[in-house]
Amino acid sequence: MLGKVVQLRGETAVIDAGGNVDVILNRDSHLAVGHAVEIIGKVDQNLHVKVQAATDFGTNIDFNAANAVVDATHRYKEIFYDDN
Repeated sequence: MLGKVVQLRGETAVIDAGGNVDVILNRDSHLAVGHAVEIIGKVDQNLHVKVQAATDFGTNIDFNAANAVVDATHRYKEIFYDDN
């Protein structure tokens, strides 16, 4: 998931990824409010994302461009994915 950190609360954070998502941080998560972040994780029974890995992309990211890439991967699946 790609989004912007909007709030940090101890071992949790809120990420704006087209809507607010609560994430449960791990020891290696070093996030900063206002920074773009990529989160790889698992959804728990409470619909929170438990972070397995987080990458901070700083403040200089064009979310419109990132969303356009995601849109292209959905629109032109044959370029990005195998049929298997």
